[in-house]
Amino acid sequence: MSRQVKRWIAMGVFAAVLATVFVMLGQWQLRRLDERRENNAVVEAHRALPVVSYDEVMTGAIDDADQWYRVTATGTYTGEQFQVRYRSLDGAYGSEAVAVLDTTQGESLLINRGFLVRQPGYPDGALPAPPEGEVTVTGFVRRNDRGDEGAMTPHENQIRLISSEALGTALGRIAGCGADALVLAAGLIYGWSESKRHPLDEVSYLQRFAPRRKTGTLSPRNRQMAEALIQQGRMRPEGLKALGIENIR
Repeated sequence: MSRQVKRWIAMGVFAAVLATVFVMLGQWQLRRLDERRENNAVVEAHRALPVVSYDEVMTGAIDDADQWYRVTATGTYTGEQFQVRYRSLDGAYGSEAVAVLDTTQGESLLINRGFLVRQPGYPDGALPAPPEGEVTVTGFVRRNDRGDEGAMTPHENQIRLISSEALGTALGRIAGCGADALVLAAGLIYGWSESKRHPLDEVSYLQRFAPRRKTGTLSPRNRQMAEALIQQGRMRPEGLKALGIENIR
């Protein structure tokens, strides 16, 4: 077979592969378009519903399908506030203010108080203090951000991603962090460790818990939760022993 024939064959194979890639990319774009249309339909449907008390909607872990319901809550801001950096809105860059509201139902909510524009060439500005006294707020339900745990862990009250679990742990409010955090907290208290999750179906997963080994390492999230549990006096002796702490004063 001559060199020219081989070249034509190689060019034909390359063209076939390229065509396949373009077809796959086109299908991917169409799937994304369908997903956006479905998400937009959910948003519009939920936004059209009447405003209800938050406890009628926020009955468990918030997922994509639970977003954009309009809810209201009455309570008092605790004064605890976090600055969410690297945000954008309508072409402007800046940060968001997330504050803690203790509701009249005895629960704590994270309230995104709004967007603060950053002036070009300047750092993020200081967040305005939350109002004092009892307030009633109305807004949309949003799920936790997804991404790197390190971006969710507050450093000097600054974060890059919003996670009720991470912020609840940092504030020492384990009970308000969601079902996953409650299970993890129970394991830490008694000296047990979680393993990697394995999907079971579209809505559930399997996760194994086993006694923690002293030689094991704690993730930043687990370490922060363990420190909060110790401060609250909730750790059992077996939990402290598993963390390498025989006693604590």
